[in-house]
Amino acid sequence: MTFNWPDIPFSGAEVDAFVVEYKALAEAIYEDSKTNVILDLLKMPYRESENLKVFLEKGLLYATFIIKQRSSGEGPGTDFDLDNSPYRPGLTESQISKLLKNLGCVFTNDEMTNAWNNNKKVDSSLEDLDNLFNADGSPNLPPFIQTLVDTLINGSNGNPENLNVSDYLESLQEATVGEVDGWTNFLISLWEGIRAPFGINPYRNLITTAVRRYLGDDGTQITENTFTPEQVTQLRNGVQELINRSVAVWPEGDPRGVSIFGTGVPYDDVTSLYNATQQQAFNLPPGGKIVQFPTYGTDLRRLLGVATAVLDSNNNVRSIHDDFDFVYGNEVNRSGTDQIPGSPYNPNQIVNGTEWSKNGQTQTPQQVQEANPGHQRTVIIDYYTKGKGTPVPIRINFY
Repeated sequence: MTFNWPDIPFSGAEVDAFVVEYKALAEAIYEDSKTNVILDLLKMPYRESENLKVFLEKGLLYATFIIKQRSSGEGPGTDFDLDNSPYRPGLTESQISKLLKNLGCVFTNDEMTNAWNNNKKVDSSLEDLDNLFNADGSPNLPPFIQTLVDTLINGSNGNPENLNVSDYLESLQEATVGEVDGWTNFLISLWEGIRAPFGINPYRNLITTAVRRYLGDDGTQITENTFTPEQVTQLRNGVQELINRSVAVWPEGDPRGVSIFGTGVPYDDVTSLYNATQQQAFNLPPGGKIVQFPTYGTDLRRLLGVATAVLDSNNNVRSIHDDFDFVYGNEVNRSGTDQIPGSPYNPNQIVNGTEWSKNGQTQTPQQVQEANPGHQRTVIIDYYTKGKGTPVPIRINFY
């Protein structure tokens, strides 16, 4: 892999020796991150190899600055004057507050709603919130959205993974279907990962398309033609990285996850599970195979979960196949057919997710939520209780 190394303004025997060793270590870290790292144990954004590459590049410049400071040499970098640092000193607390506030990065009801409306002036796709203000200018959000915002601000010591959503669930049960539909875009944004570090997911457009269709009861198949060539290439490269790993994180209880961390093989060859008709539908090449692979612990987890891919004889990914459905929402039942994952289906094949019935007992929304925590899952569960949610078949061909 070729790094885009920055120019180093410092020199000297210590610095030169350090740069050589740093670059060699960076190459090893980058290559190891694609094959031998348990991604679920890493924090975002370090799970993505390309992000790690950028951090390593940026780190070299500052690291050499530190080495130069301690080298007893002469020249820039040896006088501990931060003006000689490759990066300017950080902002003060008041400067940071002002910067974030002007960017709209605020977590007060008034300012978030005001930022939304200001942003709408340049982005007409945003929902019209003009009718959601009281006479005094304060926000007048629908009760279930107001409760959700309050929960995000105050819940569980700021930990978005362990939010207390019981009040939100109660207020949403009182909302009308039309009221919920009008906030689909907001809920999609929440499902994508509101408050995620940096708020960036390289597959955001792909995830948004799938979630929007699912919540909007649009079961139209997603294909490579749904996205730009650049997005398709990015997806192919991301899936190929997962196939090339030496370990992967599988769902809890899956026998292919063999350790206490749920890690196991990067993929499972399931070619023999499909008959000749199905293999033809997959467009299986000579010497190729059909595999299942997990995406947990990566940015693809919200799009694919455990998905199916076709590999050629050299383990290159030719296509991916998935039914964008949920065990805690609605699923597609393809049993007794020659259909393959990701292919169009008949609406009468939509069934309740398996989490809604256990040991012959129908589960309540609260029980399903407790068994499937997380605010993204809450959205899917809530839409299920409103009789909404249509699985979306995904078949993306790369070659």
